[in-house]
Amino acid sequence: MHESSRNLAKVNSGERRYAGCRKDLAGGLCIETACWGLVRKERKKKRKWHSLIDKVWNWRNLNEAWEKVKQNRGAGGIDDVTIDEFERNLEQNLNEIQRLLRQDMYVPKPVKRVYIPKPDGRQRPLGIPTIRDRVVQQALKNVIEPIFEVEFRDSSFGYRPGKSAKQAIEQIETVRGEGHEWVVDADIKAFL
Repeated sequence: MHESSRNLAKVNSGERRYAGCRKDLAGGLCIETACWGLVRKERKKKRKWHSLIDKVWNWRNLNEAWEKVKQNRGAGGIDDVTIDEFERNLEQNLNEIQRLLRQDMYVPKPVKRVYIPKPDGRQRPLGIPTIRDRVVQQALKNVIEPIFEVEFRDSSFGYRPGKSAKQAIEQIETVRGEGHEWVVDADIKAFL
């Protein structure tokens, strides 16, 4: 079987398996909410997740991803396309992203590197993806976050929805109050 035929077969099988998600979407729920509901159903049945790419390129998901990227603002990436420029051709841009994802031809652009000064005089490197890549990243996040989020421990606070540095400090204070006195702060980059 040709590779693209296998991918198409996976997608078609996935579309049938997750038809409930489309029904929820038609009812007005956002893709993220629908996927969270799907995760709860699938967990109860102890099923495994297979192809989710059809959820990523779903038109509603791409629109929701765009809205989040637009809301976050930020500078343009290596292609110098700004939020406003991307929005001027929004439908064309989202259609192109969807086409590339569907055809398994999407390739992210290199990340623009800028340096931000730190209080100690050193500089922190910052990578700025293109607006297009940020939309794809957000679309992926909308779909996979509900699946993986349930696997994290409650004591994990980094880069999680509904979790903050303030909550992490409160947790540390609670544990310290229980008699624990050691805190280890590790930065993998600092060890290299």
